[in-house]
Amino acid sequence: MSGTKSKLWSVDQEGRATSFLIGSIHVPIELFPGLSDQFTSILEKVEVVATETALDIDPTLYFQEEYWSDQVTRKKKRKWQELLEKWSVPGLEYWYTLPPIVLLNYLQVKSLSEGYNGPVMDEWMYQNALRANKKTCGLLTPESHYGILNKIPVSEQLKMLNKFFRNPAQARRKARRMLQLYRNSEMHGLYKYASSQLGQYRGLLLIDRNMRMVDKMKFMMRSDPCIFVIGAAHLSGERGILHLLKKEPGMKLRAHPSI
Repeated sequence: MSGTKSKLWSVDQEGRATSFLIGSIHVPIELFPGLSDQFTSILEKVEVVATETALDIDPTLYFQEEYWSDQVTRKKKRKWQELLEKWSVPGLEYWYTLPPIVLLNYLQVKSLSEGYNGPVMDEWMYQNALRANKKTCGLLTPESHYGILNKIPVSEQLKMLNKFFRNPAQARRKARRMLQLYRNSEMHGLYKYASSQLGQYRGLLLIDRNMRMVDKMKFMMRSDPCIFVIGAAHLSGERGILHLLKKEPGMKLRAHPSI
């Protein structure tokens, strides 16, 4: 799998309709005009679109109290607030009830958007699925998704967030490196790069999620042809989603030409 360059895969099993696997990245799909046409064409062939987590759920419903506001100094808060305002990002008050890593992910997406304001790939696919009257769901329950994030100590998440605020230019360079790997369909390179950035949390944020998502994918494909929209870093590697699916008896994966 490491030598294959593709963002789109078909998944076949005897006696079942073809499903599709899309490796996505959290940037506006406008950055890749050809992908929207390719993804629209396969949408017509399925009944269900599944993203990593359900996109119709407000994450703030799962976090009712501010649990990291008192762990940041006033000086940092002022600086962070100024930067958020400069970047047209909701203020800190909005984020205090969410894991700090959620704000970090949002800032990374913002830094890669290059002036585009359209929906990122999984949101775009979800919106088009609704317009086409397709069923939608998440591969991970909100409890599972946010439970995984909460296994990373808040102090560690704040260190990651502070690193971004201290040197946003460096953070953008790293994020753009991932974007370039994606643009070139270097899925294995993207996996390796993301894995190195996650450090000790690689198992928690990549491998553990992979196994949970594959279990749900196998169950869903028994009854309906599906599109699975999953972060591209989850695809490759010995315990990546492609390898886990390929190990299943009778399951065949085929890479489609990348755009």
